[in-house]
Amino acid sequence: MIATYIPFAVAATLLTASIIDLRTGKIPNWFSYVFIGLFAVLVAVSPEKSPYIWQFAFAAAAFAMGLALYAVVGFGAGAVKLLFGAALFLPFSRTFAIFMILLVSMFFMGLIVTLVRGAFGNENSKWRVLKDRVMPMSLPVTVTSLLAMFWLQA
Repeated sequence: MIATYIPFAVAATLLTASIIDLRTGKIPNWFSYVFIGLFAVLVAVSPEKSPYIWQFAFAAAAFAMGLALYAVVGFGAGAVKLLFGAALFLPFSRTFAIFMILLVSMFFMGLIVTLVRGAFGNENSKWRVLKDRVMPMSLPVTVTSLLAMFWLQA
């Protein structure tokens, strides 16, 4: 019963992290602990534990990809943590689709952030995304994760 609510808790955590990232430009480390805790609850209440080994391996691979993006293209460290945490709950059988959604959402979220910043941004804003020319990568990670959790798993 509790396992059915975990995706909603993950979604709320992702959305909260994105809002904090938009506001401050940083994602606190404690979000990683929330994802790990939710994953531990999911494993504990599931009768079959072995698929979660593969799920954790998928999340570790996503973390490695995030580190590569961090090193090569400047993907934010907070977004890498968010990607790892979200990957604990994404359908690893749909890896290619998830990757393609991430690429498309990076493009569209970049466009939306640029348009919103152009319309409402100024240097006195309390929202970092409106004050500075930054692209919070938590947005595409969150969009991709929500689509993967609630659309690709259906």
